[in-house]
Amino acid sequence: MNLEKTGDADHPYKLTFDEDEVEVVAAVFKEEIFQLARKGNTGSISGFDRYLASWEEGEQRSAKIIDAEDFAEKFEDFHQRTDESIIEIAQESATPPFMNNDIVYRYALGSKALKLAQAIREKAAPDLIIEDLDKAFSPLLGGDESNQQPEG
Repeated sequence: MNLEKTGDADHPYKLTFDEDEVEVVAAVFKEEIFQLARKGNTGSISGFDRYLASWEEGEQRSAKIIDAEDFAEKFEDFHQRTDESIIEIAQESATPPFMNNDIVYRYALGSKALKLAQAIREKAAPDLIIEDLDKAFSPLLGGDESNQQPEG
């Protein structure tokens, strides 16, 4: 995975995923769409989510993104849902356990997703630190958060 700054304020990062990582990206966004649909929140499914979910393994793919932290969080959420997904696979599968590769496959995807989340955060860290500092100092400099009334 490679992260580049684009210089575009609307989409400041370009992520390029290697052939073996494309499968993970597609799985993360397929499951994101599934979770939104399960909650009846289909209006929140973006064209970008559908685009990434449609990626097929076998070739390097790139996407411009707005927020590296939010993007990494989707991969981390996918990893955190691994146990839940594995239980669901076991409950709904008619395949005998010793023949079921879906559980092992989902576990591997979850592990790869966590590694990608960490890599995205690591490569975007200098920019994320600046954003964190901006949020921390904004109230001190009269930003939005300083307009809140103290409790008590």
